[in-house]
Amino acid sequence: MKKLIQIFIILSIAGVSRAQQSGESQSVELPEFVITGVRKISLPPARKAKPDLVFSNLENYSAGVEYDENLFDPGITVPRFLNLTEHKQSSSNGLLKGSVGSVTFPSGEFFYNNNYGGVFVDANIWGKSEREFVKDAGYNSAGASLGLNYFIDHNTENFGGLAISFSTKYSTDSYNLYGSATNLTRKTKNGYFNVGLSNNYSPVRYGFSFAGKYLEFNENKLSQTMTLIGSYIKFPAGKLNFSVSGNVKIQKLVNNLSSKDTYSYITFEPEVNYRISRNAEIIGGIFFSRDDINTFFSPKVRLRTKISGKLSAFAEFSPGTEFLTISDFINMNRYYSLSQTENIFLKRNNSLKFSLEYGFLQYFEIDGTFEYNRFDNLPYFQRDVNPGNFNIYNLNGVDDFSVAVNSYFDFLDYGKLTLNLKYQIIEKNGAQIPYYPLFKSTAVYWYGFENGIDVTARMNYSSKIYADVGNTVTVPDYLTIGFSLGYELFDSFKLTLDADNLLNRKNYLFENYRAKTLDIAAGFEYRW
Repeated sequence: MKKLIQIFIILSIAGVSRAQQSGESQSVELPEFVITGVRKISLPPARKAKPDLVFSNLENYSAGVEYDENLFDPGITVPRFLNLTEHKQSSSNGLLKGSVGSVTFPSGEFFYNNNYGGVFVDANIWGKSEREFVKDAGYNSAGASLGLNYFIDHNTENFGGLAISFSTKYSTDSYNLYGSATNLTRKTKNGYFNVGLSNNYSPVRYGFSFAGKYLEFNENKLSQTMTLIGSYIKFPAGKLNFSVSGNVKIQKLVNNLSSKDTYSYITFEPEVNYRISRNAEIIGGIFFSRDDINTFFSPKVRLRTKISGKLSAFAEFSPGTEFLTISDFINMNRYYSLSQTENIFLKRNNSLKFSLEYGFLQYFEIDGTFEYNRFDNLPYFQRDVNPGNFNIYNLNGVDDFSVAVNSYFDFLDYGKLTLNLKYQIIEKNGAQIPYYPLFKSTAVYWYGFENGIDVTARMNYSSKIYADVGNTVTVPDYLTIGFSLGYELFDSFKLTLDADNLLNRKNYLFENYRAKTLDIAAGFEYRW
């Protein structure tokens, strides 16, 4: 283990953390899990940045970006073309938002970013409270973050192109396990920091990141501290480009249910990139990972080709692993009973992916993807004897077949639309795994009027959801429809109106846990 870490550090002079919205993530792509509508999307669709012809894993790293360990997002699936940094406009240095609603009461958020002598500062403070839309079902959260980034111009003689970053975040939340008989109040504390550097302008590209994460629960004083180290180096050699990247995770637990309190996980990924022609490129390499018990090794290969000016194709064979910890479990299902705190070494033994992308200028883009994975240790939740008490389990030999279509349309004077559809069969012995829906779709439509009014309509739908491995208990189809209205009363000041779950359907996050009822909130946005 020590020798592997030493090799990793020597070969990878610099490192970075995984970017949450990278085009090609190194993490194992798990099937869509929870179908809840916890997260609201009210931003207008924006065309995504078009990737280069081919991008290797190294392009997915960015020093100072937080590790994406939220593999299962308990919220609406974010359409891939949405601009989630809408508040960071070049013409504004600050944004203050506030709202009060029938369920959300109140909600507030503050953003600030500016450049001070070459140091870019990015700050965020937020708070939110939800009333008891059903008995004991409230939710409260608050937090703050700060990011500092410094970039040396790539034309500078010494250290040109070097980026240095620091970021930190702290948040806390509290809620009741209102679907269970115990109905205890859970409070969590989350802390994060990251320091990193990278240079993607020098002939030899490199990066390094050192980060830490902290999670604490109130009910049993269980806490987790994660140390995260990431690095990569990429260098050309004739017509080839070589790269080495890797990650180290060290986990420490206090008051763990088992006697063991320290765990570790490493990944190591050398690759070689060869451009077959101007319009085609192939990347081959290996994926190696290991925790305290398991070892995984597999070759991998990716091919991308531009068939025409508007059509491109991508194919990939990429087995891999993921080290799932209690922080992942709580993100998958914040109501789970903490009865299982041991890590899961998720293995994707077989993984085939093929996709076609077609786009015409800025007006529309459609991509279709077929994917097959075979998982070992795939996690899922199922209640024990008592309703509302969920334990986490895992299964071997799970097959995952999925077909997805993602599309974006810019209708010019008639608004913008994003539409995502996904059909996935994730099963073992013919039975769908609990809480992995068979079908998912999201849609967001935005239109701006000349009088300063803009409207966003959104929909999230999931169907064929089971609550047990035998597929004898079903969860009702999940459907939520909402809208957002904005009116620019005067320059930099906007009045807002948001509505969630307009149909006031009885949607369920999990069995016995009803999702938020109709919520209408009025608020404002002020920029400067």
